[in-house]
Amino acid sequence: MESRPRKKGDLQEHSHSSFGLTHLLRSNVKLRHLQFVVAIGEQLHIGRVAEQLHLSQSSASKTLAEIESLVGARLFERTSTGLVPTVQGKVFVEFAREMLSRMMRLGQELAAAQLGFSGTVNVGAQIGAAMLVPLAVKILKEESPRVTVRIDDGLIEPLIEKLRLGASDVVVSRLDSIWDTKGIAIEPLYDDAVVIVASPNSRLARRQKLTWHDLADRPWVLPPQESFARRRFDHAAGEVGLHTPEDLVETSSFLALITLVRERDCLAVLSERVARFCEASSLLKVLRLPAIHIGSQVGIAWREGYRPGPSVALFIKCLREAAKRMRG
Repeated sequence: MESRPRKKGDLQEHSHSSFGLTHLLRSNVKLRHLQFVVAIGEQLHIGRVAEQLHLSQSSASKTLAEIESLVGARLFERTSTGLVPTVQGKVFVEFAREMLSRMMRLGQELAAAQLGFSGTVNVGAQIGAAMLVPLAVKILKEESPRVTVRIDDGLIEPLIEKLRLGASDVVVSRLDSIWDTKGIAIEPLYDDAVVIVASPNSRLARRQKLTWHDLADRPWVLPPQESFARRRFDHAAGEVGLHTPEDLVETSSFLALITLVRERDCLAVLSERVARFCEASSLLKVLRLPAIHIGSQVGIAWREGYRPGPSVALFIKCLREAAKRMRG
């Protein structure tokens, strides 16, 4: 079958030659194009993007056509209900997100330099590694007080996503919770177990002898069901005869955990090192039960090939020193 002659201005659907680095470098793609593509990738609807960016719908359509012409590939298919990203579109949206994230980081570094700081470190910290990061910050500040540290805590999945996008320099977490290590380099620092905690005023906290059976029918605070930490705990708890409680609150918030344990007499599971710190501060009480060893190491994760600047490199050094002190 004879192919249709390509008209001037047609997008190249299979553009191995045009959808490449050389073409992109010559394409004059601008910052506003990246912002527009990210908005399209989130909304998948020209009308909603136009409203979000305060454009007319015709201007938004024209901008999308302009970007596709510059790139040399169709990024979105038009349908009666909205837009659907093509394979090239998915790649370009992720590229745009990463570039915008890196530019935001550049802005932070420039602002810090203007104020006389020596750099900024963006850290993702899983709750299970909560003790290591503050100790590392303390060591860092003793050596270089002008370094700004931004700490983002929470569940490991969004923390790793931010790491992949360049929004974080390093993530400190239980390494076995990083289920997809493609493109991620890891460095183990120390082993840690988990323990069961209660309110210092709980009747269980006052008992000298406890069995796992004594924890049945109690209210609990646990990580969200879809999290890796929860799946690992459920497996370990099942081996000692604990089952999913009927009275349950699921949260990744450390503050919510402490408050619910203290005010509602709930039980919760915590990293042993974090729990011992809370116990020493009279916030929580570690129950007299064997620690649950789930074969988990705490360590550092960063993007493969990442070359940290001086402030990040110094913070990584401080993380290693902090882990050494905790092991000692």
